[in-house]
Amino acid sequence: SNGYEGSILRDGSALYKHGRSYGLMKFKDFSDTEATIVGYEIGKGKRTGTLGKFLMMDDDGNRFGCPPGKGYNYKDMAAMLKNIDDYIGQRATFTYFQRTNAGSYRHPLFKTIRNYE
Repeated sequence: SNGYEGSILRDGSALYKHGRSYGLMKFKDFSDTEATIVGYEIGKGKRTGTLGKFLMMDDDGNRFGCPPGKGYNYKDMAAMLKNIDDYIGQRATFTYFQRTNAGSYRHPLFKTIRNYE
């Protein structure tokens, strides 16, 4: 994305419309990478009693929070919290939007434990 936020696709046959339009679609470029799960935080608010987020550490030593992403419901997140010891120390794949100049991940989301190859 060369420092930009994403791409815009335009329907060539769509007429101009002030406000929201289905003639334009915005796509954001997300990337996947891996890090090690080193801790966790319990969910707050409507996520009380579930996993709020994993605390991750990447290969450069950067630590960050990474909540479960798409496909995980409250029941899944409660099971993750109940079995949290099975996750600590595991390599995990997560998706993120961009990296900041300081090396932080923007909008990281946990995808899965890295047990495939």
